[in-house]
Amino acid sequence: MAFRSTTGENKVKHQRFFSLTVAIVCLLLALPKAGAGISYSDPVGDTFGAGTPDIVGVTTEFTSPAMDEMKFTVDFNSPIDALDFIGYLDIDNDLNSATGGFGGWGTDLQPGSPNSWINYFISQSQAPGLPVQLGGEYYIDLGSAMFSVDAMADVYEASSASLVGTTSALTFGAHNLEFTLSLPLLGGNKHFNYGLIVGTSGGPSDRVSNGTAPLTTVPEPSSAVLLTLLFGITIPLYRPKRVMLHV
Repeated sequence: MAFRSTTGENKVKHQRFFSLTVAIVCLLLALPKAGAGISYSDPVGDTFGAGTPDIVGVTTEFTSPAMDEMKFTVDFNSPIDALDFIGYLDIDNDLNSATGGFGGWGTDLQPGSPNSWINYFISQSQAPGLPVQLGGEYYIDLGSAMFSVDAMADVYEASSASLVGTTSALTFGAHNLEFTLSLPLLGGNKHFNYGLIVGTSGGPSDRVSNGTAPLTTVPEPSSAVLLTLLFGITIPLYRPKRVMLHV
């Protein structure tokens, strides 16, 4: 008669359960959550042109449990005039710099310069630096809030420059600007790249990012989380040989 040892199998089952639990926890930690934000800093005093707004930081965060609203906070080095403030926030909804639209200005910036407002101003020598790898499917015209009775900014689809909705009312603090964007206007996408250029009626004065890489709304999981997640998935798949005892 042959008997199968169950002690080793129970141990393996416990190991698999533990590993799967660790993997699930790591995955949940890597996912975006309401209230979780990601911030970028920008150097003080890097303005250009005749404008005065000097961006020193940008933060995005989800504001609802359903994560269908995103709050943008733009911090400035000095107070800004809400009645003389312009800006364009480009949104690369598909994370592909080659697919942006140029309906806002009517000229394809390709090749070498993905279609977005920030790159348009660079192409017109109104902003310094290299083009950002950002092809915008949507953009927010922050300057349009000056002409809105509700102080809301218009949101446009970039290819046709057609209005798809508005942001919440723009709120100007002593040194910052805040507004909320309804993500269903973008098709509900929560992870997108973006860039921002601001200024006054005198022209653009600052941009973020300063380099070629765009900003993003969702941080990438850390290498530690990814490594733990990998082990949590692969360890349960390992099946040791069964031990048979013969009497």
